[in-house]
Amino acid sequence: LNCGLNPAYLLLSLIDTMLSNISSKIQYMRPACRRMFALDASVMAPVSQEIHPTVPPQPKIEEKLLSNGTKVVTRDARVENVTIKVAVNCGSRHELAHEKGAAHLLSVAAFAGTQNKHGLSLMREIENHGFSVGVSADREKTVYSIKSVPEFASDAAAILTEVITSPPKHTYHIKERIPTALYDYELRKSSPRVALTEMLYEAAYGEGTPMGSSCYATNISSLSMDDVMAFRNRHFNASNMTITADGLSLQELELIGFSLGVEGSKSSADSSYVGGVVRRAADFNGEIHASLAFPAATGAKGKAFAVLQTILESRLSAKTVGQGKGCWKSFHVQNSDSGLVGCYMATTTKQHTEDLLALTINELKEIATKVDATAAKNKLSLRNACALEGGDSAASLLLSATYQGMPVSQFINFSSVTNEEVSAAAAAVLKSTPAYAVLGNTFGVQPYDAVRNMLH
Repeated sequence: LNCGLNPAYLLLSLIDTMLSNISSKIQYMRPACRRMFALDASVMAPVSQEIHPTVPPQPKIEEKLLSNGTKVVTRDARVENVTIKVAVNCGSRHELAHEKGAAHLLSVAAFAGTQNKHGLSLMREIENHGFSVGVSADREKTVYSIKSVPEFASDAAAILTEVITSPPKHTYHIKERIPTALYDYELRKSSPRVALTEMLYEAAYGEGTPMGSSCYATNISSLSMDDVMAFRNRHFNASNMTITADGLSLQELELIGFSLGVEGSKSSADSSYVGGVVRRAADFNGEIHASLAFPAATGAKGKAFAVLQTILESRLSAKTVGQGKGCWKSFHVQNSDSGLVGCYMATTTKQHTEDLLALTINELKEIATKVDATAAKNKLSLRNACALEGGDSAASLLLSATYQGMPVSQFINFSSVTNEEVSAAAAAVLKSTPAYAVLGNTFGVQPYDAVRNMLH
């Protein structure tokens, strides 16, 4: 202290520096932490004025069926990124026997080019704008998506509509993507979960049926490009398309919808649930992969089955974690005209498989007797509310609601589902004919009749 400075001044400077550091760190705290700090501060220094937070305007969700048959649904809100999705009712269930694999091949060749642009030129345009694009195909539909900053939304929509309405000028551009499709096939073959899913659909809907047939071709290399184009031309029309968007107005989305062409015939491929069993021996290091599924309602009635699946997931996860019996996971799938609810399991012994099957069925019986579904309904409603906050998840949720034939407000909220409806869903499951698939070391694993007897 012999430097000529006042000790009191040094102490005040030190305190001021500490407070400045604390203040700067508060800005980077998580919101919850900042609230806790503010609460503590208010005890020491009460706020003299009332605080009135500004509530941002609520996003506006609108939908409309256009005169050309295209359904458009949008979440009109201020966003940092605009997302547009176009779903074409054109999946593997719509393929004829000689077209098997066409939907998947078209999805991997989606940006291979158009009538007026080579694939390389198209991808350069996408990259120069900084767009994020994607295409996926399943049993029911092929979904094209694009994401852009708001100022380039018109360019993004133009590229997406051109890709959908204008196929590559030469079919060899599609054929060149067969190695990509084959690589995708090899990746999926190595996944027991993917193989088991295909087997489960076969057990649920029957071998060779639109829904029971695999999404993948047995020999895609021999697929005729003429057959691929015939498949595309048959299903790619405005009446077969649904557009959802996050960050666009309804009027803007209507312009995109009308650019998809004129009204055409709607795709249809009926496939009823039948139930049954498919077993297939395979070497997955001695593992047993099994799945048990039941028919589930769709639309508004399907919401009770979604709650049922959520309750099963919560209860069985708590009972199986740390038990060393293997992996168990529930699922609920909703297609446009049918649904499945059930579970997957992966074990290393026959006994563990039987134990997990018994646990699942016993839980269903308890739920069918009595259940409190409050927590599960709140969880599902919260999950949907978070998804609807914007981006790709919001556009996907709008698409799911449309395919289930429900207004978005009804689709996302589960508060109207009663305990009695959930119990009734569990009771219906127990009375149904199950779909049962077993893959891997299948020798000695519980037979189908034994599983059916456990349900009663």
